[in-house]
Amino acid sequence: MSFALCSLRDNPHLLHQAQRFLLQAWADEKSSKFYEEVLQCSVDTKGFIPHFLFALLEKKIVGCVGVALQDFVSCADLYPFLIALYVAESHRKKGIAQRLIRRAKNDCQAQGFTSLYLCTDLRGFYERFGFTLYTQAHDIFGYNNRIYRCRLDKVLDS
Repeated sequence: MSFALCSLRDNPHLLHQAQRFLLQAWADEKSSKFYEEVLQCSVDTKGFIPHFLFALLEKKIVGCVGVALQDFVSCADLYPFLIALYVAESHRKKGIAQRLIRRAKNDCQAQGFTSLYLCTDLRGFYERFGFTLYTQAHDIFGYNNRIYRCRLDKVLDS
């Protein structure tokens, strides 16, 4: 089965489905309003960020990724950040994450960004997509996090 990628900004009719998907993937009681509002902002904003992409299979969201100015870490001089990558368990290992990341990188490059950053403690996954360890930074909870960077100076495949 083939899936399609789309931006939330270009498909605002997906907002409520996108909110439900992202809330199930990432939110808890304290963060649910944050995720609802940031997705609404993605639809309403005139600028590029926040930018959310979704993978659709038969009109159902099966994956997402976002681009934001920050990811709750202290290195405010680094941006934009790849955030909220998630693929439904039943659809993993089908190239969805790869295509979402590639599209996010292409969209950032088209906006003139030369790097894309990522905050994660997951090792061995994002390196496959061109991310390398760049620095460390503290988050709002006091934890020290690994910050990765992907240079966007080459033309990327679609």
